[in-house]
Amino acid sequence: MYSTSWRALTAVERNKFLLGCDPGIRLYVGILLDNGLETIQSCEGGDGHAYELPTVEVTGGPGAGYHALAVAMDHGLPVSELRYVIIVHAGGHLERPCWQLVFTEKSDIWDHNQTKPFMVQELLRRRARGKRRK
Repeated sequence: MYSTSWRALTAVERNKFLLGCDPGIRLYVGILLDNGLETIQSCEGGDGHAYELPTVEVTGGPGAGYHALAVAMDHGLPVSELRYVIIVHAGGHLERPCWQLVFTEKSDIWDHNQTKPFMVQELLRRRARGKRRK
């Protein structure tokens, strides 16, 4: 999903896209896309998943990883690592490099039972209200 395409989508289309992501990573993906980043893969991590921890892959120029990290930190997301990855396949074929943001925990803010998902902005408001109550 390219960030320019993301901006052109309606709210309903954005929610439909986010529903295709693992529930524990949807919020993180939505925040990154809303801030102009291009995500290429995401996983909430854990047993039966591609990654041990929640991970979002971001592509772009040399500053894309730093931009992703800044966005995540500005939104209070639990980032544990920023990685620059180049995958070497059998035979020496290199895959396009990407940045990986690794999180310490899944997002628990997405309401898994609702029939109409909330937009990322609403989730952020709920998250902020929840933090103020503690």
